[in-house]
Amino acid sequence: MDTIPDRTFIGIFQRTTEYVNLKDTMTPDEIDDRMKYVEKKMLMMQHKASKDKTSHKWMVMRKHMRILRHNGFGSRTIYEAIMKPQSRIGLTLRYGRKRADEMLLERARKRQSIIRIRRWRQRGEI
Repeated sequence: MDTIPDRTFIGIFQRTTEYVNLKDTMTPDEIDDRMKYVEKKMLMMQHKASKDKTSHKWMVMRKHMRILRHNGFGSRTIYEAIMKPQSRIGLTLRYGRKRADEMLLERARKRQSIIRIRRWRQRGEI
């Protein structure tokens, strides 16, 4: 996980947090425990859907979750959260996925409105 670029890791992190709730996790072991729990749930879903085509989907997702866990997903997540506490990863660990997305969208809206006002002032419209 250490050799993966930040942009790629953020994409993996977003897809993982769709299934794993990482709110209030502060150690790699806590993240690994939650990923193990989700793996068990995926195994149960795979057995329930054994006659459907979705069985393969759950099997593949469980396999990828296990690979992430063994390759140090938890330690890389904590490292990113410490290095950039106001990033998507840091906010997700602190507030949860939905609230972190809302906070980031609000920050982007404020940034865009400030940029617009500066452009208007440069043009002399204000």
